[in-house]
Amino acid sequence: WVWKWPLWRRIGVIKTDSLSGKWRGKLESYWNGNAIEREAELTIRQTWTSIGVSLETDYSCSNSVVGAMVEDQQGRSRLIYTYENHAKPGAADTMHNHQGTAWLTLTRNGQSIDGEYYTGRDRMTCGTMRLVKLETDSK
Repeated sequence: WVWKWPLWRRIGVIKTDSLSGKWRGKLESYWNGNAIEREAELTIRQTWTSIGVSLETDYSCSNSVVGAMVEDQQGRSRLIYTYENHAKPGAADTMHNHQGTAWLTLTRNGQSIDGEYYTGRDRMTCGTMRLVKLETDSK
């Protein structure tokens, strides 16, 4: 957990941002020519050697299978992960368990992340996510 201390980033010892914590915002999903907006909560659990992501909406929840932090050409931190999604009881009949991939970019102030996702070929869905940090996990 020592690697999460902001001092290490300020003096350049560590370049990887800590995304650990809870994030809340909107997920806009495009399917079959329609756009649907949903509230979403994202939880990121990050250690020095691993990163895990969980996302929950009213109709489904997903967990990452594999994830990585990279730096884009502008020097911004990006989180890229694949996930497995599970529909909750009461979800639309067209909603079923599936896999997907997401790319999220941390804003310069570190207080929000946004990006895109797409699902496996059986769902043919894509969309955007825009989330704001609620709390930080400093452990």
